[in-house]
Amino acid sequence: MKTRNRSAFARYNPITLALTGSMFLYQNVLSAQMGRQCLYNPSCSNFSKQAIAEFGLVKGVFLTADRLLRCNRISALDLNLLNLNPKTGRFNDLARQYRLHYHEQR
Repeated sequence: MKTRNRSAFARYNPITLALTGSMFLYQNVLSAQMGRQCLYNPSCSNFSKQAIAEFGLVKGVFLTADRLLRCNRISALDLNLLNLNPKTGRFNDLARQYRLHYHEQR
């Protein structure tokens, strides 16, 4: 497993702190008040954290926006049933599956 050495600015970036704080508040305050009816596993907020950690702020935010636009019952008609987890009844949609590998691009 690779570890990234991040500078102090990257760790304490005000934008990163604001987004991390708002995600923490959403997950621990708002999400607890709403019903758990998400179509996907992991939830949209956990997907957002994974996408930003995996791809960085810009691409992570775009992937999060895409995921939020797909998080409704109408788009469930277009989901691949092979990604359905029979135990949870949710579709597996991980952030790392959006990474293009060099050998897959050929």
